[in-house]
Amino acid sequence: MELKINYDIPSSDDMMALESQYSLDVPLSILVGNEVLTESEVTASATSTTHSVKVFNTNLAKGFLVCAHKVRDATSARRLGAGITAGTSNGSDDIIVAPADSTKTLATAKHIANPNIGQYHSLTANDDSRFGCDYKKATALTIKSSGRVLFEATSYEELLFCTTNMTNWLDVPAGNIREISQIMDKNSCNDVNFYWIPFCEKPNVNSFTGGLALKGLATADVSITFPTVSGQKYAVKVYTVHHNIVSVDANSGRLIQSVSS
Repeated sequence: MELKINYDIPSSDDMMALESQYSLDVPLSILVGNEVLTESEVTASATSTTHSVKVFNTNLAKGFLVCAHKVRDATSARRLGAGITAGTSNGSDDIIVAPADSTKTLATAKHIANPNIGQYHSLTANDDSRFGCDYKKATALTIKSSGRVLFEATSYEELLFCTTNMTNWLDVPAGNIREISQIMDKNSCNDVNFYWIPFCEKPNVNSFTGGLALKGLATADVSITFPTVSGQKYAVKVYTVHHNIVSVDANSGRLIQSVSS
């Protein structure tokens, strides 16, 4: 496992912009980062589901990281494990036996022509994908506040530019030259279907003062549309990356109050 961490180091200009909006005159005031998960479950009733999550903590929020996946349970894991053993999860069962009919012959040709088809294990009947690689492709994403549209994407192609804060999609493995459809399994899932929505008041979307863009908003409604299987439960998650300004007690060293609200 490899863990990569992105640290925010505020510049003098960033800090001056923050000081103009918040009180930093309390002794030993410090700026700290944090992430909060807001999660909601939905049971699908069609092949495409739209679900909204209400996010309350928008103060000094730098952006939202949005994803959705089927609710994980032991039954799905065992079912997929049996499918991997049988070969049905990646279609290898069709080429294990001799191609005695046209269907088997076609399956053999598909695996030879496109070997990437077998790299992701998944079962379509119950929308089972390997845990960690089960994040759904989003076909639409909207963020609203008090009826105002803050962000809107109406297709997966638009959302490809939201999978990192560098306006590019996450490539797996690094440096591959495969088509987009080849980095997802049969259920339109993979391990990089995360959508990063930054907020900013400046042309530079990575500006630290982007957190000021959501200042004063009570709530934000994040609505996502993704492919589903009727009857299955799905989890929609919104990670709010935000900052707090806190003061430290000089005697005990405890964080005694927040001065960012």
